[in-house]
Amino acid sequence: MSCSAAVQPDCRNCGSLTDGIGRCHNYRRNSIRFWVLDALFGTLLGVLVVGFHEYLIRDSWPFWWSLLVSMCIVMILQSLLSFFIGNLIGSMEAMIPGGFIGMGAMIVAYLPLPNRGLMYSSGAATGLVISMGFVLMDARFRSISIEKLPLRRLDHKVSRPGFAFRIPPWLRDLQDIAGAKRRAYAQRMLFANMGEQVLFAAAGSGLNFANFPPHRNIVAIDVNVEALSRARGRAESYDGTLRLMEADVQKLPFEDASFDTVATASTFCSVPNPAQGLSELYRVLKPGGRLLMLEHVRSGNPLVAWEQDMMNLSMRYLGSDVNRDTVGPVRDAGFVIDRIRSAYLDVFLMIDGHKPSVTEGQSSRHEAYSSPLA
Repeated sequence: MSCSAAVQPDCRNCGSLTDGIGRCHNYRRNSIRFWVLDALFGTLLGVLVVGFHEYLIRDSWPFWWSLLVSMCIVMILQSLLSFFIGNLIGSMEAMIPGGFIGMGAMIVAYLPLPNRGLMYSSGAATGLVISMGFVLMDARFRSISIEKLPLRRLDHKVSRPGFAFRIPPWLRDLQDIAGAKRRAYAQRMLFANMGEQVLFAAAGSGLNFANFPPHRNIVAIDVNVEALSRARGRAESYDGTLRLMEADVQKLPFEDASFDTVATASTFCSVPNPAQGLSELYRVLKPGGRLLMLEHVRSGNPLVAWEQDMMNLSMRYLGSDVNRDTVGPVRDAGFVIDRIRSAYLDVFLMIDGHKPSVTEGQSSRHEAYSSPLA
């Protein structure tokens, strides 16, 4: 029996999510190859941390100095592997488990094991076990609706640093590619619900364009002129109308109710004033229009959230906050969230919502809404 035999919220044959017209993307099954890569990445990182510790740390060093150097080794290896292997499995999907794998392997390196073979094997086993733990958590999140879980609201305001490092174009391209293949399945499923008139913020280098449904009239904006120039070729190959425009999501140059869909992909991690940006999206969206977002947010798991907070100490100087609460501000802007599903743990979320129609009224903003993903 075909998985797409009928319009349904979840495929009854394989359990995967379906898009707006019931086509099965076999989402969880497609994730298996990435989960295998996650396990290989964890094993490799565990071995490398133990190996570098073995050859760089000296027994004559004071313990706290050895510990500091070991932590630096972990961070450098994690960053390098996350950057290069991230093109296969996703940078965030590598960095989050990578921090725990590095710490676990570092503990193994300090154990009085009798020989190097056992030490390397223990490092590999540590990396494999921790990465498989994250794989199991990811599989669990794929099977539930995130809105059923308690969402943590952050009590601190977003504050941008006084400066940000300028990333060269070639490095930005690699950063954009990282995770694009892994998240393509989520984007295709989410963006299948696009209407005819679409605003997409932000365009970036245009990697997301391949995941748009055909025959739409799309305006893709970005504040970065350099990124728009790199996106031009991908925009021209889109099967429909896709117009690029330099614009800031915090001050959109469009009239009220201009679009029947607004969509984002990893956008609001870098918007200086997310509340203002969401308010502008709300303004230009028609009543009853759809909001489709794929965004990374701060985890509800205290350990993962702590690691995101630590990562953000450096990431924010590259122009991206990895520990924001985006779901709360979306609701505060007036949108009704119909369904939230996981693209990775509770860190990458697919948010499907809408702007209340005139007939819904203020009193019904938090009532249930019939969503193609619900």
